[in-house]
Amino acid sequence: MLHSSFTSKGKIVHMKNAHGHDIELDVVLGHAKIEDLLKLGVKTDPLIMTGAVAMKTRLLLLPGPADVADRLRLDGTFHVSEGHFDNDKVQNRIDSLSLRSRGKPKLAHAHGEENVKVTCKERSRLVREYSVFPSCTSRFPALTQT
Repeated sequence: MLHSSFTSKGKIVHMKNAHGHDIELDVVLGHAKIEDLLKLGVKTDPLIMTGAVAMKTRLLLLPGPADVADRLRLDGTFHVSEGHFDNDKVQNRIDSLSLRSRGKPKLAHAHGEENVKVTCKERSRLVREYSVFPSCTSRFPALTQT
């Protein structure tokens, strides 16, 4: 990956009667970039987010002829810090929410370069291209100021 490193431990078993390998890995990303992960799994240009990410997950890649996305299973946690949405429309909404939460609604309508960074912690599972987020905590620094 471009700016990321990870460690993995587990097994990769060649299946005689099935197409491919049975892969079971425990994967840890300590110093990684969310954009590197998104390039692997999301087909959007430009990417939707940049920032630091830490992840600890159980990765299963089942054998078979189906696409990798259909055979991939993830179960773990990830933490995005200093996240920035590359889509200007989304980032503008985050910036506007931040300004409103600080009691500055007039600035929210005509804000300039606010660029609020987002922190998100997730417990997630990915099965057949569907992500399940049973608990999601997102934090916008401006919303937690006192």
